[in-house]
Amino acid sequence: MLSRNVAILALTLSVLVIAAYIGLGYFTFPQVDDFDEALWPNTLGYWGTLKYAYITFSGRFAQVITFSVINTTGIFPYYVHVYVMSAILLFVVALAAFLKRRLYGRLTALIAIDIAYLFITLPDIVKREAFYLEAFSILYLLSFSLCLLALAYIDSWKPGHGRIGLALWFAAFFFIGGFSEPLSVVILLFLSTYLALHFRRRQQPLYDRVLAAAAATAIAFVIVIIAPGNFVRLGEHPNLWVVIKATCERLYLYAIPFIGKVAFYIILKTCLAADPKPLPRRFWEPSFWPYVGVTMVGCVLSFFLVLYGNHGGEMPGRNFLLPLALLYIAALWLPDYLAYAVKPMLKTIPPKGKKVALAIVGLVIVWNAHSELERLISSYDQAVVQREIAFYQIGKAYEAQQRGDKTLKVEPIPNQDSLIYINTPSGDPGYWVNGAYERYFHIEQISTY
Repeated sequence: MLSRNVAILALTLSVLVIAAYIGLGYFTFPQVDDFDEALWPNTLGYWGTLKYAYITFSGRFAQVITFSVINTTGIFPYYVHVYVMSAILLFVVALAAFLKRRLYGRLTALIAIDIAYLFITLPDIVKREAFYLEAFSILYLLSFSLCLLALAYIDSWKPGHGRIGLALWFAAFFFIGGFSEPLSVVILLFLSTYLALHFRRRQQPLYDRVLAAAAATAIAFVIVIIAPGNFVRLGEHPNLWVVIKATCERLYLYAIPFIGKVAFYIILKTCLAADPKPLPRRFWEPSFWPYVGVTMVGCVLSFFLVLYGNHGGEMPGRNFLLPLALLYIAALWLPDYLAYAVKPMLKTIPPKGKKVALAIVGLVIVWNAHSELERLISSYDQAVVQREIAFYQIGKAYEAQQRGDKTLKVEPIPNQDSLIYINTPSGDPGYWVNGAYERYFHIEQISTY
């Protein structure tokens, strides 16, 4: 009974952790690239924005289309939190769907615990940059969510038949592949593996659908990487070795601790399956281990593909959402197999010992969830103040714009240790973030006191 109660408590806290992360999105507000990405479609139009970004900024056309649509619906600047909260919720739903379709085969309480542990384990800087800023969440969080959903349901959901169905799948994967180069490569790895494994016993309609999706992703990848805007950005920072060094440093800071925490969780889940039933058939199917391997290869490639479009020696934490999440997903395939492999040894453990092990597993998860909830409550307290000052800044900027003022001084936002991303105007008039605010509000100089 103790182990059952602890398991229920672990599940409850996991759901609370996920809900708290979604709720924290309410305190987000526009910053940095958000202002330029809101300005472009309202002044250049959709096509003009796409053309301008492709030539001067980035070839990631799906990102440009998405932020253009979002920022012309009245959501900017006071309702960006609605999009951010929706994007985090979509990520939870997409991850749950992928785990259900590709791992568990059914909806299980373990999915909530798996997702909560991923949220807990991801480094703060990754969550701060990839979750809690509109521009970055479109590029990293939304795109990865759409990728997971597409890969989860490509072999089951049928949006249409014949040419119409193929056209819909082609369009969907073309759009998803247009978000980023690393994401396109990951999708191509999965689809290519599926095509290779099912070549001899293929079902033609399904095989054609996957082939169309792979072709669409490949075309989108080429369109993204040949964009002149990519080379404009790279031209400012040509030192590739500096970028490689920065990547390795970030791998040491983020990936090594993350791998340690994931390994610990896998050991706990192996104990959770201390009396395993015969393994599901998927473990003996030829597709199981290749997909695990492909996920790991995608993880490694996505670590280093960010070099292509990166800003010189800077390696933002948001770039690590995709590889770390892929590493985690690959690891989740292992506990059942490990438990089955050591089943003879586990048989020697008395029933009371198994209950104790299960209780320990649950208590560790409970402790992690409790600590994370405390961390989130602290972020909430700080985020309330930060959001209030941020919208006060925006209100003052609108007032200065209406008066035709050429300069504006605003109160700085305290950049405390919270999970909300903070990069707002500073006291240096030449700071590039100040320029984004100045362009949007048509004020010559904006700085803080």
